[in-house]
Amino acid sequence: MWPFSSKMRSRVAVVLHDGAVWHAYVFAPARPQWRLVARTTLAGQSRRVLPDVLLDFAEKHGARRVRLALPRNIHTLRTELPVDAEPEEVQTAMAFELSSETGDDTVARVVAAEAESFEMGASPATLLVASFDEETLERYAASCRNAGLIFDGTGAFELAVLGGHARNRPAARLLLLEPDAGFYVVPGTELNPMTVGSVALGMETVQHELDDERRERLQRRFALHQALPLAVWCVGGVNEVRRRQLQELVGMEAEIEFHDFERQTEDVARQMLAAVEAGVPAGGGALVGTRPPEKDPHRAGTWLFFVIVLATAIALGAHNHNLKSRLHGLQVKTEAWETISEKRKSLDAKYAGMRGEKTRCEEACELLAVRTPLPPGLQALLDSLDESMPEFTRVTTIQQMAGGGFEVRGHTAVQHRLKELLDSLAAGMQASGQTVVLRSQKQIEGTMEYEFVFAIGSTEDAP
Repeated sequence: MWPFSSKMRSRVAVVLHDGAVWHAYVFAPARPQWRLVARTTLAGQSRRVLPDVLLDFAEKHGARRVRLALPRNIHTLRTELPVDAEPEEVQTAMAFELSSETGDDTVARVVAAEAESFEMGASPATLLVASFDEETLERYAASCRNAGLIFDGTGAFELAVLGGHARNRPAARLLLLEPDAGFYVVPGTELNPMTVGSVALGMETVQHELDDERRERLQRRFALHQALPLAVWCVGGVNEVRRRQLQELVGMEAEIEFHDFERQTEDVARQMLAAVEAGVPAGGGALVGTRPPEKDPHRAGTWLFFVIVLATAIALGAHNHNLKSRLHGLQVKTEAWETISEKRKSLDAKYAGMRGEKTRCEEACELLAVRTPLPPGLQALLDSLDESMPEFTRVTTIQQMAGGGFEVRGHTAVQHRLKELLDSLAAGMQASGQTVVLRSQKQIEGTMEYEFVFAIGSTEDAP
């Protein structure tokens, strides 16, 4: 019985891109495996567009279908997909999971392979996935249609290499060195499941000196599993210099097996046929194609999915709006409270000043209430003395007399200046209605000073 499905009884073209060069193979169905019809390579062409030269090559050798394998970033998803889900529902779920995992909202189409299908000790319910933007897939499909070929889909180059490695060396580590990046796989052990990831190491990097920090990080990472043998696949070939550099980086005591990718491309290309033979997208030959036309836009599952998403979005939007409203209300209350607090502080300072002024006034009033007032005319006498006191003259006492008026006693060293002092005092006291009379003057014994006495009284009391 023919081992292939009816649609695969025609020749298939498998086109690989290893990061630098295009490789095209045409296979024909045969027993017990596919037979290689022709192969070719093409360098220097971008992988954004499927070269017409390769499509012409496929058509020339009788291929009816085209399958691609392109370098992609491989991610690990731990999820259980529903068994009865439609393919596009699975695509949507995987795209959502991968977008959540990577934070990339542009994920459109996802190629996925069950990690357990490689039989390298992976955890159950683990998928190895890579994403393609829908525009690129549509462009590849259009190029195939224009050439009269059927576009089966696109797979991940790294998964195809992993499929070939898993079949030959499942217990060994895999390090695929592409021109500008590396793909690293560690098989599972009794303690840890299989791990898959990228490394910041490519063939271009190997040709140049690594900085100490990156070299140390890579050496630590490789040293974690040094007990396991390592298969190194080198895109673009490998020479003794690169072998020595990689041996030093991985560890001199590690068991390393080098593979020149140019000699392994056919085996990798055959991985892209395995999934077709099995009839399911599993292993290294997993594919993803363009989005098929939707048969029924009112399908219950689709509507349910969108209703759930819409309800979730509405709930989140309402919750977000509620939080924003509460935040705005709290901000308004906070601003009002800050305004009131500033006003209260200003009024407190103002009232504190007023209370201080009041206290000072009360203290002044208390002082005035207990202070004895000056006798009438004393202030005028003091002012006149301050203005008319001659040189070398001083007042010793001012005494209030019993009948009113004042007696002023003093000393002077200039006797003839007493007349000036008398006239000045008389002029100054005249305004207050008082007269000044010189009662006595005499020389102080043993000195050159004279003692004088003035009597100051009202004009009515003057003799």
